[in-house]
Amino acid sequence: MRFLHKIAFLLFLITNTFVFGQTPGFNYQALILNNEEIQIPGTNVSENKVPLGLEDIALRFTITNEAGIEYIEEHLINTDENGMVSVIVGEGIPIKETFNNIYWDGKLKYLNVELNILNNTDGFVFLDSQKILYIPQSESRNGNGNIKALNGLYMNDNSMKLGGILIEPTTITTNETNTLAFIGLQESTNTEDKIVVIDKSTGILRQKSTSTILQKTQVIINAREGQLEFTTPLNITSIHKIEVYRNGVNINFTAINNSTIKLELDAKCYQDDKIKIIQLY
Repeated sequence: MRFLHKIAFLLFLITNTFVFGQTPGFNYQALILNNEEIQIPGTNVSENKVPLGLEDIALRFTITNEAGIEYIEEHLINTDENGMVSVIVGEGIPIKETFNNIYWDGKLKYLNVELNILNNTDGFVFLDSQKILYIPQSESRNGNGNIKALNGLYMNDNSMKLGGILIEPTTITTNETNTLAFIGLQESTNTEDKIVVIDKSTGILRQKSTSTILQKTQVIINAREGQLEFTTPLNITSIHKIEVYRNGVNINFTAINNSTIKLELDAKCYQDDKIKIIQLY
């Protein structure tokens, strides 16, 4: 028989989820097939690929980004009888940089795989390049292996919590199905509170004074002697949207129905007092 030393490679990247333990990394499994020109009666060699079983091999993993190489490591392992290998990228022998210092910023990275069959002289042969689909969850590890919360998260008693400082422009994309909701917000009763608006061009959230949004109407009434009850310009939706003045002085009142207010007893009117009612809507 004649060996071609040509390796057919089938990759199964089992998970992109990082397993944070003593050493961070992600699982990697592959089936390696050895194409051999052999004579097997009753078979078609080109359609019967043989697993590269029980062979000493070296795997080299290179992680790159758009700027170049970030990290290289190697694993010296042997395939099982079925040609399978299983390693954790991050636990190999570092060749360039360290796995802990990889910056998972959400930008596209690639995992490049090379294979060296140790019983021949071909050296490392390029096998495959795949996108790394790890989506960072606003966390990374520093050089000491400790978890560090970033970009809107913070650490408290070994728990990661929402409420940290944003360190970069951050976008949350929603659609008709995947919506964003805030439940249980407290009701504002302060007329000086600001409201949140969305910039129509950028989608950036901004704050805006309610005075620029709310409209108002007012009415001036010449009071009768002893009068306390007055009709508002609009139906009452909230007493916090109404201000009442008698001869220019702000006075307290209560609502007795949806269109009538009653002044405090000490504010009983004299004939022709000027009562000004200002109502926001």
